[in-house]
Amino acid sequence: DGLNLSEVMMMKRKIRHLDAIKHGSSLYSLNSMSIKPLSIAVCSVLAGMPLLSDATSFDPENIGESVTISGTLTLTRPYSDVYGNPATFTITSTGVVNYPLVGGFLYCFNNNSSTTQEADTNNNNTIINYGTINGSTAIPGQLAGGFIHQGLSVDYGSRIKANNNTVSLRSGSTTSNVIVYGGYVYDSSTRTIPGLEVSGNTVFIEDGSNVEKVYVYGGYAETENTASSGDVTVTNNKVIIGSGTYTGTIFGGSAISTAGSQVLKVQDNTVYLYGNADLSGAGIKGGEAEGAGTKTVSGNMLVFGYNNQAWAPSNYTIGNVQNFSTIRFDNATWGKTITVNYFANHSTDSSVTKVDASKVAFSGVDSLSSGDSYDMLTI
Repeated sequence: DGLNLSEVMMMKRKIRHLDAIKHGSSLYSLNSMSIKPLSIAVCSVLAGMPLLSDATSFDPENIGESVTISGTLTLTRPYSDVYGNPATFTITSTGVVNYPLVGGFLYCFNNNSSTTQEADTNNNNTIINYGTINGSTAIPGQLAGGFIHQGLSVDYGSRIKANNNTVSLRSGSTTSNVIVYGGYVYDSSTRTIPGLEVSGNTVFIEDGSNVEKVYVYGGYAETENTASSGDVTVTNNKVIIGSGTYTGTIFGGSAISTAGSQVLKVQDNTVYLYGNADLSGAGIKGGEAEGAGTKTVSGNMLVFGYNNQAWAPSNYTIGNVQNFSTIRFDNATWGKTITVNYFANHSTDSSVTKVDASKVAFSGVDSLSSGDSYDMLTI
């Protein structure tokens, strides 16, 4: 099928976005129902779910609140959504999701649309991967716990929100060539909107997961709207990195205005590092705000250690660290110095970054004596 105008606009935006961050049978379950595609050319509809005879070419659009993939799912459209209140998308240990299209997009979406609005909230959705996700090697696929694209040409009475969504890449899973967002809001409309809000979202990459060429945003908001003066806030999002090799930038939160002069606020986002994640070629940003209006980047925090487990890679080096108000040590391996090749803090609250090791728990040592010391961090 050809792309509509909205899809073309989104594809152009994806290419810009990627430029910014680069430095067999199938079984589908809907709630308690299991559907196995027939070997003959039959097209059926069950509970509003289109069922294709081709088991490896299934477009999960409008298929319900709870979807489980146990076989092979090949995305055949630029945009594929799982919707519900909330929506849950699970890939089991035998499940495989392929993105053959350049920049294909899979996301969860609340079923609250009407004739007067595309969406106003997209909250509490979950994507869990125990299996395999393969994005395009040309331009990575995109995966969002909650996503809204607001493109209406009418005045809009409420803030556009993507809050409290989660993407979880679990131990034993494999994920490659994908941009992952906890929550994502995109405004390309031409009329007044009170603002955009992306808050409380989480991306969790568990220790033991296999991750390659994956780019991460805890929360992301972008507007191309010249008519709206509402603020854009990206706050209290979390990124938890426990495994994988990274060469791009990991963002706690990001707010972008490409046309208007909206107030941008990226605050109180947190990035946790633990496990064996290789960050020697990666960048980590607590927050970024880009646009012509007033920008606030503050209160973002980098934490070493998660759930009583230290960050223990083979190479204790991070390519660059930027825009964190606080660096906190929760867990650390005694005697292992973390080296940051490039460090900068352009936070608007202070260019000084506080380092907090007041409650650190050490591993790799049986006992310590008064006066024992080592350099925990070098910049």
